[in-house]
Amino acid sequence: MQGNVVYGNSTSFFNLNNNRGSSTTTSANLAFPNTDCSTFTGEDCTIDIIIQGPGIPFQTIPCGTVSGEAVPVELASFNVTLNRNNAKLKWHTVSEINNEGFEIQRSYDSKTFRTLDFVKAKDSSDPQKYYTYEDKNFSNNSYYRLKQIDYGGNYEYSDII
Repeated sequence: MQGNVVYGNSTSFFNLNNNRGSSTTTSANLAFPNTDCSTFTGEDCTIDIIIQGPGIPFQTIPCGTVSGEAVPVELASFNVTLNRNNAKLKWHTVSEINNEGFEIQRSYDSKTFRTLDFVKAKDSSDPQKYYTYEDKNFSNNSYYRLKQIDYGGNYEYSDII
């Protein structure tokens, strides 16, 4: 069997080895640098499987399209706990694509934010990632948010806590 990935004006093919029909193929190594449609940005990635062989007519099975405009980070939780004059911020993500990291921002009026620090994205194969940051200059009227930044410079803000 053969797979076909179309992105922009380019098409790449890859072979699906199924051991001469004795097993099912569930994955393959693609013959181009981007081996995962989740890493594409700005373009759609379309995946088809092409089946042909002795006694098998040529067939194309569309498997779907992955949008190149995927949200880079899915934030599962973001909270703060207080300990004397310190605020401990904790957040965790359930997926990260193309994530450079997070700016930790604080405001005293919930409108004007200042960046306190930058936390680099974790390199891990685990899709869930846990982060912490401690603000040692907490005051009672502090508000926090995260500014998630991807490698392309795009960003999104978390809710304010």
